[in-house]
Amino acid sequence: MKRGSLGTFLNTQMVLAALLLLVAPLVAAEEEGGRAASVVPAVSRVWVGRPATPDGTIPARPARPEPVVAVALAGGGAWGFAHVGVLEMIEELGIPVDIVVGTSIGSIVGSLYAAGYTAEQLAVIAETTDWNAVLFDAEDRLQLGYEDRRRRRAFRATLGFREGQLLLPTGASSAQRVVEYLDDLLRSHALTDSFLEMPRSLAIVAADLVTGEEIVYIGGDLKTAIRASMSVPGAFSPVYYEGRYLIDGGWVNNIPVNVARQLGADIVIAVNLNVMDRRAEDLQSIGPILDQSARIVRQQSIVENLEQADLVITPDLRGLLPTDFQRAVELVGRGRDAAAAGREELAELAEEIRAKRIAATGREPVERFRVRPEADETVVIARARYVIPPVALETAEQFNPVSIELLEEAVETLQGSSTTITGIQRVVYALYDTALFEYVSYDIVDRSEVVVYAIPRELPRSSLSLGFGMRAQLLENSLALGIAHMRYTHNPGAGAARWVAEGWLSRTAGARLALEVPITPRVYLVPAMYAISENMPFYDGRAVESFYVRRRFGGETGVSFYLGQSWDVTLAGFGEWLALQRLSGARTFDIEGTARYGGRLELWRDTLDRDLFPRGGSETRLSYRIHRDTEQEHWAHLVSGATRRYWSPFRRLTLRTLARGGSDLISGVALYERFFLGGTENWYGYYYQELQGRHYAVAGLDARVRLGQLPLGVGDGVYLKAGAQAGGVHEGPLERSIDEMDRRLGFHGGFAFDTALGALHLGVAVNSEGRVMSFLELGPVYTPGGTGYDW
Repeated sequence: MKRGSLGTFLNTQMVLAALLLLVAPLVAAEEEGGRAASVVPAVSRVWVGRPATPDGTIPARPARPEPVVAVALAGGGAWGFAHVGVLEMIEELGIPVDIVVGTSIGSIVGSLYAAGYTAEQLAVIAETTDWNAVLFDAEDRLQLGYEDRRRRRAFRATLGFREGQLLLPTGASSAQRVVEYLDDLLRSHALTDSFLEMPRSLAIVAADLVTGEEIVYIGGDLKTAIRASMSVPGAFSPVYYEGRYLIDGGWVNNIPVNVARQLGADIVIAVNLNVMDRRAEDLQSIGPILDQSARIVRQQSIVENLEQADLVITPDLRGLLPTDFQRAVELVGRGRDAAAAGREELAELAEEIRAKRIAATGREPVERFRVRPEADETVVIARARYVIPPVALETAEQFNPVSIELLEEAVETLQGSSTTITGIQRVVYALYDTALFEYVSYDIVDRSEVVVYAIPRELPRSSLSLGFGMRAQLLENSLALGIAHMRYTHNPGAGAARWVAEGWLSRTAGARLALEVPITPRVYLVPAMYAISENMPFYDGRAVESFYVRRRFGGETGVSFYLGQSWDVTLAGFGEWLALQRLSGARTFDIEGTARYGGRLELWRDTLDRDLFPRGGSETRLSYRIHRDTEQEHWAHLVSGATRRYWSPFRRLTLRTLARGGSDLISGVALYERFFLGGTENWYGYYYQELQGRHYAVAGLDARVRLGQLPLGVGDGVYLKAGAQAGGVHEGPLERSIDEMDRRLGFHGGFAFDTALGALHLGVAVNSEGRVMSFLELGPVYTPGGTGYDW
């Protein structure tokens, strides 16, 4: 496991989407029963508890009334929600469960059940949790610096490089948010050392990536043991814990009935998610063939475990995928149906257990478990330290030094303090939101020592970011516009000047090369060169009167200030050569080229809570540009601004207000400098040339309602959206613009999708003239700063 594999390869959402959708037939080997041909069965089983046994064997087990009953829960991704439906029937029939053993998703459901959650509570958790938010590792956007916010919003993917090599992650996701979520749900057991002493005894199966051993956790840090057990190779990065690198337990024992027997179970009910159900006609391509071959290799181990169970329940999971977390209601129902089909056998087993318990104890078996997820015990921390995996430490100079400083500050904050579990969570998990760490977690040892486990994010020497989008409309004629934006950054190291080269291609094509020299951590001196080419049609009504290409070649020197985490201020002076080339039609301009010089001031503010489809916060840009051509006798002044604000009065409803405006303040610029409306807020129902003028203003209100969720890896929410915009454009002097403004009014409605590729909008609009159009947009995409173009 080379350190070079830790780093940013692609936007986490895109990686996980590609991985789960394109290679799901392979990684599903684990999810469907450990069916991976390349994994060798474990050479031995090691029991890991706290305190540890000297020879790695099972320690003494707590006394339980006979017969001891266990449930064994298999791994299988989202299929594991079927476990909940089976547990509902087990509870309904009054079968007391003393031991729970689980692998992968079985360890998640099993741990919550062992902690005292009822099956009904588990069903609520499975059906109401936003699994896209939990399974993807998005940082808290409001904790990121301004530069990180803008980069993430403008680009859909980033490739990192160091010493000429592409930096690949050890997994598509670090499961950071999964760990935090489980930590909240299991807070009442944060100080539990022995899993055997929980309301129901618990065992969790993982695999040692280095030795191939089967690791059975019966003690230690509960959330970390679960995280290890669910670490599907490729989907989730391996876990480093107490000297071991751990992966999903399904690779060594996907339905651990034998573990339950070794823990002293007299009766074992197994929930099996693994079936050989493919037909010959299903095996006509390499993916299904490899998957089926892996099933054959692992089937013997699964059969041997199932033969040791007293009762096996196998839900019918046809038509459902291990990635169908958004279909939790249906999956719980499949488990409930399977248990109902075996109700007679379960009822007989329940009566047998009842009779034996009464004979042994003289009373009815009763379970009185009550979980307290709100419990928040106080911890007096005598010692705190942090641990970075040894493989990562081999190349520690590749980390941002700030990450080590933050770790040391966190340890210093914790050591010697008296705090709660929530207080520890707040200090530790805040590290992840700095975007400087791949993963952070903690372990409480002997109720007095806190160990912070952290993997700092590798700092690439260079990176390539990609943004893309499109806009299309269908009026009397159709119009489509593709947009691409690419940025390459070379960063020699913390505190050093960095080179930034970027290019974009749409109606405007161009390139920009800049050197960003840090004066202080928040102030940069930025000299830059740029070349821009823009297609400019000019209309007579709806007919093209002439078609020009405008080209600009120039340079600028500016200073950029980051004010707090939300503001960016840029002040720059520039000089450039502007050339106009007529490609067709009548001659519109007398000049073919001119030199000009001037300056610009831009202020950006970003407090959005999400990159796409925000539910709160605002985004604002104000721009002032002054320049003078050699052909002009006076200065031209251009001012523009835009602001969007979001708020959510109800859980599924989000409102957005919009205000945009621009003006040639004084002089009346040349025709080729006119403002154009549109952008990410199109004036639906109007042609491009109808939105051109010296002054413009627009205000709008949008509402969107969340209807549902896209499949895991494809994206997040599905929305119904509607809104209206009103405003106008004007060609005359500013003082007469309000009275003589050519007013516009438009309404639109449709659907929006939060996809892995960006925000996708499909809809229909109508303007005040009754003109109807359909539209499609994918974005957002921004033109690079320093070009003078509107946003």
